[in-house]
This record gives sequence, structure tokens and C-alpha cells, in this order.
Amino acid sequence: MKPLASHAHPDTIWKNKHFVFLCSGTTIVDLTFHLYNLALPIIIYELSKSPLAMSTMRAIDLVPHIFLGIFIGIVVDRVNRKKMMVLSIWMQIMILLVLALLLKFNVISIWSLYICGFTLTTFNYLFWNTFHTVLPLIVHKDQLISANASISFLYTFVNMIGPGLAGFILISLGYTSSLVATAASLFLLFIFVFRVKIPNNESPKLHKSKSSISNDMKAGFYQLRQTQLLWNITIVNLFINIASSLSGAVLIFYALDRLDASKSNIGFILSASGVGGILAATVIKRLTKRFNRQRLVLFGIGLAAFGQFILFTTYHWYVLMAGMFFIGFSSTFMNINFLTLKQELTPPHILGRVNAFRL
Repeated sequence: MKPLASHAHPDTIWKNKHFVFLCSGTTIVDLTFHLYNLALPIIIYELSKSPLAMSTMRAIDLVPHIFLGIFIGIVVDRVNRKKMMVLSIWMQIMILLVLALLLKFNVISIWSLYICGFTLTTFNYLFWNTFHTVLPLIVHKDQLISANASISFLYTFVNMIGPGLAGFILISLGYTSSLVATAASLFLLFIFVFRVKIPNNESPKLHKSKSSISNDMKAGFYQLRQTQLLWNITIVNLFINIASSLSGAVLIFYALDRLDASKSNIGFILSASGVGGILAATVIKRLTKRFNRQRLVLFGIGLAAFGQFILFTTYHWYVLMAGMFFIGFSSTFMNINFLTLKQELTPPHILGRVNAFRL
């Protein structure tokens, strides 16, 4: 298998039409997916009037990532990746249309929402795992950092404007039409993916050996473990994510209860993280030209620790906003470096499994 990017090395990543197709399609879907993400918890609340029901849906969304990630990685490594992307897109379209029909005929239930939500999240995870394994096949190795930075910049920007825009559209169109609009954006993504030429990733050794699922899992873990830099960053990311989750869980309560922040202040605090992420995606390419990867990783860790320290010692909401800025910057900075390193150092036929170990 020979990566497509090896045949041509354009001056800028935006001259690579295959990257442009995938990046454009996923950005549009990211934007419209806020309609689904906003509508689903509201529908659940209106049906149940229970915070527990909404929390259960959040827990269900995490199941594919925690328990199915490695199996999805094995599937991605074993099967033609373009077919996997197409399959995951069409399954998401069908699920959204089923939800829209259930709402249209008023036969929706909590359990149908749970089932559809779980299935949709699973195929969404399948798509993104495949997407990140396809990227090094269509982008030159020297431009992976630029590609990941561009994707992260657009993702963070969309996440800043998406919720507000989704709220306005949801009020204007209603639940059913909003879900159909999300499905329509996925169909547009299918058109883009269909036009992308992706080299076949199927490994002859994999099929000849007929390796078991357990052996495939061990191979993915071994590949991650033997690459010391990747393993170290994985462990560091684990602790950073734990710290961010713990602080994020009480952030809004602390700001409202202890710092007397208003609702508008909360908006500024949360937006500061997005601004930090956008800045990180903007400057990372320049920094990689001046410093080696180890120093950049240490820099990201230092910023994460500094941001958490600010949160711990804060005495006013605008100081909290500064802490969230540094945390948002470090989170995006570390994620871009982490993704790029995995794509650079991992053989393509095993990248799906290595991507699954996202602790």
C-alpha cells in the first residue's frame, strides 16, 4: 500500500483536493450536528421531566468510546476504509431519519431515543476513527501537523458558534426538520467522501494469518507500548483528561455559587477555552518548525498545569476565564501533537487499533 500523498506534495495543504473534500464535509457536519446534540436532551427532558434520564443518555454516549473503541479499531484495520466511511455515514443518515419519523408521528419514547442515540454515537465514532486513519494516506507526512491543525481550528470555531446557531435554527424549524437538516449534511459529506481517492489499507499478512480478535487487540497495544514517546503522551493525556473532567464538572457551579458570576459571565468563561484552542491551532505549525516535538509536548503539559493552578487559586470570574483559556490552548495543542505523532509513527494497517487507545 502506498499513500496517495507520496505522489504529490503541494505547497499548501489546501491544494490537496482530497483533504479539502474531507475537511469541508466534516466541518459542515460538525456545524449541523449541533442541531441533533441540542435537540436530543431537550426531547428527553420533555418526555421524562427527569434529569436522571438526561444523564443516562450522556452515559450511553460514552459506551462506544470506552467499551467498543478497540473493536471498532480492529474493524477499521481489517476492512476497506472508504467503505467504512460510507457505511458509517449512511447508517447515521438512516438513524436520524428514523428519529425524525418517530417525532413526526408522535410515537417517540425514551427507550427509542436511547437506542438511536447509542447506535448513532457508535457509527459516528466509527467514522472519526476511520477519518484519522485515512488522513496520513492522503496527506504528505510533512503536512500532517498542518492538516490536523486546520481540522482542529475549524472544529473549535464551529463549536464556538454552533450551539447558538443551533438554538436559533431549532426554534425556527422545530425538532423534525432540524434532524432532517442534520441528515442532509451527512448526505453532502457522503458526496465529498465518494470523490476522495483513498488507497486500500487491507494488509495481506492480516488476512493470511487469520489472526484472532484478541491477537489484533494485543498487536494494537504492543504497537503503542513499543513507541515510547506515544506511550508517554498517552499516559500524560490520561491524567490531563481526568483533571479537566473533574474541574469541568464543578466549573459552572463554582462560578455561580462562589464567584457570583452571571449567566453572561459563564458564556465568556466557556468561550475562553475555545479562543485558546483556536490560537493553539493557529500557532502550532510555526512552533513545530522552531522546536522539537518533545519540547512542544512539555510546553503543552506546562500550560495545562498552569491553567489548572489558576482554576484552583481563582478569586474572580475573569481569572477563571484566563485559566480556561490556557486549558483550552493546552488541550488543543496536545491533541494536535498526539494525533500527528500517531499518524507519523504508526504503520497504516494498524492505525485504527492504536487510535482506539484514546484514554
